[in-house]
Amino acid sequence: MKRWLGIGVATGLAALGGAAQAANWQDLGNPKVGPQQTLKQFHDYFKSRFPSIPLQKYVNGPYIFNKDLMQQYQEAMQFNPGEITLEEGKKLWDTPFRNGKTYASCYPDGGKGVATRYPYYDPKLQTVVTVGGSLNACREHSGERPLQYGGAKMVALQTYLASLSNGLPVDVKVQGPGAIHAFEQGKVSYFMKRGPHGFSCAACHVAQAGTSLHNQTISATLGQAAHFPAYGVGGSAVKTLQKQFADCETKLGIKPHPLESTDYRDLEYFMTYLSNGIRINVPGYQP
Repeated sequence: MKRWLGIGVATGLAALGGAAQAANWQDLGNPKVGPQQTLKQFHDYFKSRFPSIPLQKYVNGPYIFNKDLMQQYQEAMQFNPGEITLEEGKKLWDTPFRNGKTYASCYPDGGKGVATRYPYYDPKLQTVVTVGGSLNACREHSGERPLQYGGAKMVALQTYLASLSNGLPVDVKVQGPGAIHAFEQGKVSYFMKRGPHGFSCAACHVAQAGTSLHNQTISATLGQAAHFPAYGVGGSAVKTLQKQFADCETKLGIKPHPLESTDYRDLEYFMTYLSNGIRINVPGYQP
């Protein structure tokens, strides 16, 4: 459990890290610190580094670090291509199953506001349950076959269900030994160095947040989970947070885990908890 220590950052990133290194960003990965203290430390860290950026702004991703980028983002959001996926999701959401029920029947208040509490740890199943997992559970409960994770229909449904919580703050709970264990596994994964260059998620999105790499501004950990699923300009499609994990690992020369694997669910649990208090805005927009 001490793999968080001594995380390596490749030479190209290390040159950017002066102030970030001075803030002891590695200490945020301490496995002996519980969820509540971890949340406070992350929020305090980014408040200290970027005192002029309010917590709620982090939902806008990398655009918050540059006025010109923010203007481009605001213009893009007026015609966000992700809205097409959102509309497709609504059609699927409203289409009855063979038993006459719809997805709305599986969620309190027809799904409104429920995404604020996902992922959550289910002590009976002894695992983290994500929005995607809940949608397939709904289908199977209604006698339908599960959808492929990462497939167009599943992504559209995940986008629509998340959008039913737009404007509401993330409110993920980590309570009980099983939940804390899953959270800590997600933390270990987030700070673990991997790949041929020794990168970690934290080395980029904590230590180097707001800096530029290959002409792209690196987003901060905070708020990332609050705007996914998001339209990615590079891929010209909406993708989920777990798909983003897989894409990042691929770029680092690492074989990605399958979507909805235990590793990815725990990582999503950890990251979403860190966005507690930030209002959801889906579909987001990624460079």
